[in-house]
Amino acid sequence: MKYLFLCLFFLPAVLGSQPKAPDILFLVADDLGWNDVGWHNPEVRTPNLDRLLQGGIELNWHYVQPQCTPTRVALLTGNYPGRFGPHCTAAANEQAVPFDTLTLPRLLNRIGYRCGLFGKWHLGSLPKWGPNHFGFDHSYGSLAGACGIWDHRYRLNRPAYSKTWHRNHEFVAEEGHSLELCTAEAIRWVRTQPAESPILCYM
Repeated sequence: MKYLFLCLFFLPAVLGSQPKAPDILFLVADDLGWNDVGWHNPEVRTPNLDRLLQGGIELNWHYVQPQCTPTRVALLTGNYPGRFGPHCTAAANEQAVPFDTLTLPRLLNRIGYRCGLFGKWHLGSLPKWGPNHFGFDHSYGSLAGACGIWDHRYRLNRPAYSKTWHRNHEFVAEEGHSLELCTAEAIRWVRTQPAESPILCYM
């Protein structure tokens, strides 16, 4: 991951007068096994994901973490989660990384990307630790993990984090399945971005 960040750091010099940088759809799926997708297991049918892969790339040379928070810390910072402290090595609701941490969306912002997050953040379960403080221009979904897919509330007995469904750190109450809501929000956001701006759509 650190090599990806290094490449992104030098990307502005390389792009110069090049055509528009590619749009990025970054899908993060908790608890998805290596053979739970069609291109690794012919017994599993994932035709839409298979089509996405045909026009994209699969990150297949990296380490994953056993839980949500450390996985997201590693993906968004390029660092091993333990570097930020023991609280980043397991699912946690507190602020995961310092506000001045260099993140993937911050690097992409430097080269003109607009960055949106749709779905679970889980790197700080209160608005004051939300994704817009770490380089995302727009965010929607659950700040916490363990969010009910229909009622959009934190499922564990931690009242401080019960309200978690938000749009740009403002709590919202909306009806519907969380995946369908996040997909619709992402599509709306993508359609409103300037044509000349590349985007990162992180879901």
